Amino acid sequence: MPDELIHSDLVEVALERTSGTSFEYFVNSFFPAIAGVNFVPLGGVHDGGADAFQTQSLWADSRAEIFYQASIEKDHRSKIRRTVTALRKGGRTPNTLIYVTSQKVQKLDAEERLLSDELKLIVRIRDRAYIARKINDSLDTRNAFRTHLGKYLDLLKQIGAAQLISQSEHVRSPAIYVFLRQELDRRSDNQSLSEAVVDSLILWALEGTDPDQDKFKTKDEIILSIKEALPFASTLLGIHLDARLAILSSKSNPIGREIRHHRKDDHYCLPYETRIEIQKENAADETLRIHVLRILESRLSDGELIDKDIHIAAEIALRTLQLTFEREGLEFSAFLEDKRGRDDYPTIADHVDEVIIERGIQAPEDQSYKGAILEALRCTFYNSTPEERLFLSKLAHTYALLFSLQAEPRIVQYFEQMASDFYLYVGTDLIVRALSERYVRPDDQRLRTILKMLVDARSTLVLTEPVLTEVHHHLKSTDNEFRSYFAREESKITYEIARNCPKILIRAYFYARFDPPKNVEPPHTWAAYLQQFCNPTRLHGSEGKEDLKRYLLSTFRMKYESRAEIDSLITHKAKSQMDQIATDLMPQKASAELAMNDALMALAVYGRRERSGETAVPNVFGYRTWWLTSERTILNHTRDVVGMYGARYMMRPEFLLNFIAMAPKLSQVRSAYRYIFPSLLGIRLADRVKEDVYRDMMTKVNEAGNLEFGRVEAMVAGYSDDLKSDFRKVYHRKL
Repeated sequence: MPDELIHSDLVEVALERTSGTSFEYFVNSFFPAIAGVNFVPLGGVHDGGADAFQTQSLWADSRAEIFYQASIEKDHRSKIRRTVTALRKGGRTPNTLIYVTSQKVQKLDAEERLLSDELKLIVRIRDRAYIARKINDSLDTRNAFRTHLGKYLDLLKQIGAAQLISQSEHVRSPAIYVFLRQELDRRSDNQSLSEAVVDSLILWALEGTDPDQDKFKTKDEIILSIKEALPFASTLLGIHLDARLAILSSKSNPIGREIRHHRKDDHYCLPYETRIEIQKENAADETLRIHVLRILESRLSDGELIDKDIHIAAEIALRTLQLTFEREGLEFSAFLEDKRGRDDYPTIADHVDEVIIERGIQAPEDQSYKGAILEALRCTFYNSTPEERLFLSKLAHTYALLFSLQAEPRIVQYFEQMASDFYLYVGTDLIVRALSERYVRPDDQRLRTILKMLVDARSTLVLTEPVLTEVHHHLKSTDNEFRSYFAREESKITYEIARNCPKILIRAYFYARFDPPKNVEPPHTWAAYLQQFCNPTRLHGSEGKEDLKRYLLSTFRMKYESRAEIDSLITHKAKSQMDQIATDLMPQKASAELAMNDALMALAVYGRRERSGETAVPNVFGYRTWWLTSERTILNHTRDVVGMYGARYMMRPEFLLNFIAMAPKLSQVRSAYRYIFPSLLGIRLADRVKEDVYRDMMTKVNEAGNLEFGRVEAMVAGYSDDLKSDFRKVYHRKL
């Protein structure tokens, strides 16, 4: 079942019927996905008045100041008062109480002010409307709802009520439209942006090194420093780090040697010239941040705030700008580009509240505090100084860089949800490659990673009878070749001889023997290698085929479809097309059976799409059913068929690897955003973004804004399918 979005009406129904215990469990699952790793559930009857607390960091002391209380009580005032009293009586010193309620609270802002004044702490109420707005933030928030509140929707099953999906939510923001357009336009393997980012991270990681003080870092220490701050950078480092270290430390570097590589000890440091340059850049960036902070303080001083609160308010205002880029960077960048005739940015007030909670700052009793911050930010938007414009421009460019690297929460969520709903006929070539990865190091098991990830995400992988027959035939022919050419001289086979063998499984066998992964016992004989997939003594008979089938279904958690089931998808009209494709393919295939199997798989995709209703129901993720293979020969013989159906049928494996398997995880992106934007790194990364990259992004935002929403949905679906099946797009060779 796909990871469908949850309609707000269903949230309303479930929250109206939930018990107090179920709601508390829901909140303790729901809020970690929003508040992050610092959300710590308490639970039980010994919670001292609250259900959870939030620390300021993973390393904060045990004296928590931000507490959560979940409740279904209708009288929120009474429950909040009792909670604060219980916390204080239990020795707690709450600074902020976040009250999460299943009820709808009227005049919420006024209620927060009233209770904050009365109880002398910050009270923030997250009611039913808030939960409905946030329920589709991520897979974790949706799973929290389904796990703990889904049972309260059982009564709806009897009357066929609303669907759980609201597809328009995926493309309410132009982010998906812009990203897919960028990727389709960027067909060449242009890695300049990625390389520039890695260069910045290397220089950043080496800050503090100094050969005169014997301060160096090894490559592993550089990687560790970067990953601690930016977990999503692992893929970038794996692709570029070695090459960029070599270039940055080379005399042939166009801008000079930026780092020093001491080859004897194999460690790195910054040379004097680079250290001085970085110090200057850091000073300029920090000065810019301080100037913007002083400008905000100056504006805030014109109001009624006292001196000690002005600096706090300015810091909150500055962090609000950073948080807005974290949450809505694309829309916020577009707003800053063109504010003519625009009201204040719609969510800026909500972000002020979030920063107050994030910082654990006690707001003064004067309720003009928040208003003063919003007024100062309004001047930043509509009457900004050159320093403010430069600061905001740098943050916007940093966001553009992260966006282009797929490090944007909404993009991550889009591809995660897409991966939960595929129905994929897996090609023979990919299954054979997956078999060859049996003894490959886990980090290098590309095909197995893809297949595992897809099943974990709830996609369906299909092993068809024709493909099983082909894989079985491949194993038999490989076994025959090994026995004929390698068995007698196996002890004399070198790595160089093995790498030139045309059979991938024979190469994999020798690689496993010559260089097995750490802590893995390699196969000592060819029979032991075949034993991993089937009984080698039964390989050449029907029992061997059944053995192999069971292995594939179990290992890769696939579904089996017989030839009869596949044939049933082919209409009478399509049978003549299939025969013609097979005839055209015959000269390029080893047998007529292989040609017919390929033609069958292509037409079966269209048949299943029609039978499952995919062609009748719009979907912003594009089509579900595809033939997953790297086989390209057939593409030259199916152009007419693709034209007739108006859609392609073959998904490229590199699409899954690049955009799903190797993509940043949502938790990694959010963690990186929380680190990048408040730090100098958030300003410095902007210098690595070419202006044309940023302008191109803004142009595409405007394109989306000038289209009707239904047209944007349709284009997103089309772009998605184009990207899945684009064999002209060049990915980095390491992928």
